[in-house]
Amino acid sequence: VASIQMSVVEGDKTATIDKAVENIHRCEGMDLVMLPEIWNVGFMSFDRYVAEAEDRNGPTLTRLREAAKKIGVYLHTGSFVEKINGSCNNSSYLISPEGEILANYLKIHLFGYNSKETQILTPGDKVVVAETPIGKIGLATCYDLRFPELFRAMAEQQAEIFLVCSA
Repeated sequence: VASIQMSVVEGDKTATIDKAVENIHRCEGMDLVMLPEIWNVGFMSFDRYVAEAEDRNGPTLTRLREAAKKIGVYLHTGSFVEKINGSCNNSSYLISPEGEILANYLKIHLFGYNSKETQILTPGDKVVVAETPIGKIGLATCYDLRFPELFRAMAEQQAEIFLVCSA
């Protein structure tokens, strides 16, 4: 398992995506690679959330699916601001080694202290567990970690691995 921690290329989302893809390519031979929370623009860049929000077919997810397929790895995309039905969500994906989407999790517990996340983003409402050959994987994001009932619900769905991306 490889956990990628990286800084944002300030003001240049394309360069930041390029940097993430380069880091993923360095993880060839891993079973699972994971990126941080809202890494493509930076978690604290609240003024960019709405303008930089993407849909599922945007550059972030497209490039990450290609990278996962290229090196044949399960990839937890970390998260990015995704526009879904007119709302912005803190969204993460689990991608297969074939580049297919296995699961999508929308952060349920948004963080409000010294953060504008609760003002900009819409919380998710679904517990997500994906079945893979390496185990049943439950997805969560950062502040969710402080809510044990979410993890209990994932355990009830037989989650064996919890992936929690964080800023």
